[in-house]
Amino acid sequence: FMNRPGDETAPPWVLSVIESDASINQTNTGGPLLNLSGEIAAVLSQTLTTAASTTGMSYGVTANEIQLIVKDIYESGYATRAYLGVIGIDVADMELYQKSALNLPLDQITGVYIHYVAPDSPAEAAGVAVGDILTGIGEHEISNRADLMRTLYDMNPEDSTTLQIIHGQNTVELPVVMQ
Repeated sequence: FMNRPGDETAPPWVLSVIESDASINQTNTGGPLLNLSGEIAAVLSQTLTTAASTTGMSYGVTANEIQLIVKDIYESGYATRAYLGVIGIDVADMELYQKSALNLPLDQITGVYIHYVAPDSPAEAAGVAVGDILTGIGEHEISNRADLMRTLYDMNPEDSTTLQIIHGQNTVELPVVMQ
């Protein structure tokens, strides 16, 4: 995904969150959500409620996610994630007539259909083309965009791996170096 600052075409990044229905004032997000042992389970970051209410749903970024981000910041001064440079659509969400019109395998139900490849991106350098279906990165199966985002989230810039791609009627592996 085009997970670059200022790119309004990018889908939202997915983090692991914990949902809470605890009564929380809107100005109190950012506080800890504790488990029964008094340990921090999450840090509240979002609240869905009406303007004057303290009821509603709150979401907190999990302590595990925070630990990964803090580790990155501690080691390098900032948190980074791998950048591939594609925008795609879940193949599972495509209708048969769409697959037919795009000359995709009609029985293909997993993967991410690539409908944009960013110029000068790792995907372009690897040879990914519009119309390809991304089905794997390294040892990770990519069934949908959520799998793609989670896999990229766990990678670092400069990581070398392979992309498993359906290109036309052929399945190919393309070497790639993330940015």
